[in-house]
Amino acid sequence: MGATLIPEFTHPPYYPIVGGYFKYTDTELAASVGLPSLLLTSPGLRLILIQPEVQIVRWLDNGTDPTATDGMPLMPLGGKWIDSHYANYRFIRAAPGAILHIVGYN
Repeated sequence: MGATLIPEFTHPPYYPIVGGYFKYTDTELAASVGLPSLLLTSPGLRLILIQPEVQIVRWLDNGTDPTATDGMPLMPLGGKWIDSHYANYRFIRAAPGAILHIVGYN
């Protein structure tokens, strides 16, 4: 017996985008931010993909604010899927120049 393949998590782009696409700029990431409220209130939201560009972005999922030196690092062009507790996630840049892309899927 092997692992079960779950198509909706393997190929999320085949599922509709809900709530739109969001981007946090370097200026917005200078202080800790959460996921956009418009995305969090989107009906049918099941998965969120976050992807930093240019610089490391740090995150915590317990509702507390990360800092530029504390929190889980997410490397540029590395993606992270979020499937629950959306409102608990907080993000901050680790260095100037960071951009964070966010999209939600149904």
